[in-house]
Amino acid sequence: MDAHDNIYAPPQVPLETRSAERPALPPFYVVSLRKLVLLSIATVGLYSLYWFWRHWKLHKLDRKLDIWPVPRAIFAIFFAHGLNEKSLVSNVPWALEFWHGLLTKLTR
Repeated sequence: MDAHDNIYAPPQVPLETRSAERPALPPFYVVSLRKLVLLSIATVGLYSLYWFWRHWKLHKLDRKLDIWPVPRAIFAIFFAHGLNEKSLVSNVPWALEFWHGLLTKLTR
């Protein structure tokens, strides 16, 4: 009796092996300018904290750095310049440059 004849036999198919690696994350958190401005205004600036935290978190994972994203988000006024330099090298859109410019003008 062959496997084709036995209706109770399990199906015989070749199994594919998939890699256990996760897909690559983007190096920075990119959102549209409209979303960035609206959520920053609607949350009275709390979204800006989240936005900076997300940037540093993804940057940490991408470059495998030993940094703390939360303090860098809270003290974004000190760390935005460094993140902006990294984004210019990576060709990230202008939203990061916008916040860097705004923070620079506010501190002068």
